[in-house]
Amino acid sequence: MRWAEEQLPENRKGVTVSLDGKTVRSTGKMDSYESPLHVVSAQLCELGITLGSKSVEGKSNEIPAVQELLRELEISGCMVVADALHCQKKTAKAVIDGKGDYLLSVKGNQKTLETDISDYAQDPDLRKNMDTNVQKEKNRGRIEKRTAFVTDDVDGFPTGRRGQACAALARSIRSTGLFLASSFCPPSPATTP
Repeated sequence: MRWAEEQLPENRKGVTVSLDGKTVRSTGKMDSYESPLHVVSAQLCELGITLGSKSVEGKSNEIPAVQELLRELEISGCMVVADALHCQKKTAKAVIDGKGDYLLSVKGNQKTLETDISDYAQDPDLRKNMDTNVQKEKNRGRIEKRTAFVTDDVDGFPTGRRGQACAALARSIRSTGLFLASSFCPPSPATTP
């Protein structure tokens, strides 16, 4: 892992670390394995190299393995992205503790959070102040239009769901995936106990 971390630029703003788990399919057929080998990895997207990885006992153990991997990696200034499986308070805390930023997908495994974000993004008064991006593309013979709304105004977000001091919410109309994002913000002296 240290060699890969040495490949990171000093200014890591904009460097993306992607977290994902994969099952090595051929290991399910090997006599030396009781079950298929499952590996979680942190990839440096811009460089195409693996920053670190851990083997785990199946997908059910992927969440704590990712949290442990994040604590071992130097992610300061990096944007950490992960799928909905990793939209967990402890995972977000591990990124923030490492002084990184995160973008976590929110889906049905966090139904209340998914509903909160969707409802929040539907507020017409808030929508006026949201950044909007519309993209159209031809995909499999049809035209797809995706509209994304992003805001860092989370003051009205339901209590207990706000995350860290600086946060942004994004909602994509095309897909069912929602995202919860946060940027590292050291506590201000007024809020430090």
